[in-house]
Amino acid sequence: MSKEWVYTALNPRGVQPAVPVMPPSPRLDSLNGKVVYCVSQHVRGTDTFVKKVVERLPEHAPGVTAVYVDKPDFFSTDVSELWDEIAEKASALIYAAAA
Repeated sequence: MSKEWVYTALNPRGVQPAVPVMPPSPRLDSLNGKVVYCVSQHVRGTDTFVKKVVERLPEHAPGVTAVYVDKPDFFSTDVSELWDEIAEKASALIYAAAA
């Protein structure tokens, strides 16, 4: 006895939801006297790169305070305490992630 197969094809493009457009963050005129948090996801050498940025940033932007932070988990996890600290203390953020 032969069986008839029924196939359903889905549109591989899917439906793109509307993405709200947000204005860019205001840019700092200068890093002088500012605190820049440099956060490493600690994957594939990002820690080495970010530590070098923290070391050299004051050479290129005198008066800046660079703070190294090793994010304790992967990029997809929320670390509210870290983000709250950055929002409270930082003037700018450099976030290094690798895939």
